[in-house]
Amino acid sequence: MNQIHDYFDKIYNPEPKKEVKITANGLFSVFKRIFIELNGKPFELNETTRENIAPFLYYFSKDEKFFKCQNLTSLSNPSFDKGLLVVGDFGNGKTSVFKTFEDIFKYLPSHIFTGYTANEVVTEFEKCSDEELRREFERKMYKGRRYFDDLKTERIASNYGKVNIFKEILEERYNRKSITYISCNYKDGFPNDINEALKEFGEKYGGRVYDRLFEMFNIIEFKGKSFRI
Repeated sequence: MNQIHDYFDKIYNPEPKKEVKITANGLFSVFKRIFIELNGKPFELNETTRENIAPFLYYFSKDEKFFKCQNLTSLSNPSFDKGLLVVGDFGNGKTSVFKTFEDIFKYLPSHIFTGYTANEVVTEFEKCSDEELRREFERKMYKGRRYFDDLKTERIASNYGKVNIFKEILEERYNRKSITYISCNYKDGFPNDINEALKEFGEKYGGRVYDRLFEMFNIIEFKGKSFRI
């Protein structure tokens, strides 16, 4: 009888969920361990990479030190309610850092996000052969926390005509206030020029998307040259 009572007590009076407290130091410890597991080598630590990783650690732990990070630009008003737009040189570790955090947070509902390369999104869209598949695509791309890697390099989608699919995705995510993470490179021919990198969004996706970048994102520069050279 007591077992039955305990059973229904757990159903109707569940224990309150414990809030997971994330600290920047604790997150960095986990980050270094997971980074090695995913990449087969340790995260290279030097003055440049420490400044690169700091905004991530403070942002995800909601530490006020985020607002004083050296690589956080003043181009938009920083806020924990905005996403992250990370701009840097090609091959300097932006993707591997985001992928590591994606793995860290995969079981934490408050932080979980799903990542796609820009061309993966185009390929997914091109597979939408009927309305049901299109609705599923929109559900995945418009809602929830999403990370889009290597934006501005994707090909134009071809699905019953040519479609600039990321113009649509970014506008919809703005309208729905969906938290978005993006990594991209500087514009070709304009190394280390953050303003030209952002203007390229307007060139590719239109002026409305460009204007909304500053409302949607904390804009961060990821310094350092390519590790692939």
